[in-house]
Amino acid sequence: MRVRPTFLGAKGACFLAAIEVAFLATPYSNLFFLLLCFLGVLTLLAGLWSFCNLRAVAAQLLGTAPAPAGNEHDVRLELCVRGRRPRFQIDCWLEFGHGRYRVAALPLLRGSGKVAGRLPGQSRGVHAVRQLVLRSRYPFGILEWSRRIALTAEVVAYPPPLPVLDGDPNSTLAAVIGDRQVAGGDDMVAGIRPFQPGDSLRMVHWKASARRTQLVVRELDRDSGAAFELCIDRRCSAEDLDLALQIACALLLRAGEAKTHLTLTSQGHAAVYGPGQQPTAAALRWLAAAAPLPAEASPPPICPRAAIRLPVRRRAAEVAHG
Repeated sequence: MRVRPTFLGAKGACFLAAIEVAFLATPYSNLFFLLLCFLGVLTLLAGLWSFCNLRAVAAQLLGTAPAPAGNEHDVRLELCVRGRRPRFQIDCWLEFGHGRYRVAALPLLRGSGKVAGRLPGQSRGVHAVRQLVLRSRYPFGILEWSRRIALTAEVVAYPPPLPVLDGDPNSTLAAVIGDRQVAGGDDMVAGIRPFQPGDSLRMVHWKASARRTQLVVRELDRDSGAAFELCIDRRCSAEDLDLALQIACALLLRAGEAKTHLTLTSQGHAAVYGPGQQPTAAALRWLAAAAPLPAEASPPPICPRAAIRLPVRRRAAEVAHG
């Protein structure tokens, strides 16, 4: 364990300076000498007490929940106290990147148990956690003891889902990619209806329209296990890629709620997420770590014609952001 003195502050520094001046300048030097000795002994006892308070505490990080960039993360810890005596004022910190964050403050700790903490919001990315730090200034706050525990954990801050896709993806995605309807890979045709302004020409039922005096379009059954296919071309600017990742994240979470599949294809990546396939958490990690590529990079793998291709056009991006 490591020990360091805490910052005394202006009042504490002024008090010690006044005692030193009084010891040197007044005839009552014995009194102030005893006071200085008392403060020194108090510092040693405080350090010993703090050491004993923290020595019997062990901890491990159980996991950190992925969260949208800028939102707080749920942190799960398990702390164990050896012996029957309670421990006081234990602070738990996580160190990663260039930051150090307090995730839990425990005024009283007795026995063993799991602790729920909160980590402040982070920028988009996959942040490697270096260590878990336990600290205690109990009882007087004069000295602080800390225990450092090396970790191999990650904090995943994925792109915030695009709010415009909170409704029905079949209609609201039109505001982003320019089509009123987007066919899912596993959708079934439930019927036909007259063509309306804004409908995609891909949904026109040409044979049925030839037997009528007006165009008709196919109605899809959205409850038949619809799946999304996304193709993300990362040869773009960071701004365009951020919008594409927000759209992909919104569709990924929607597919998870509907217990359907989402196929995600990009440069160096091709996977299917959903029931029986790779977990959604793996897709969130990829979206968190995705970075733009230079223009001379290779294109993404060939995708079906029905796949949603991202990034969207500049006009659609302006519509998406209002």
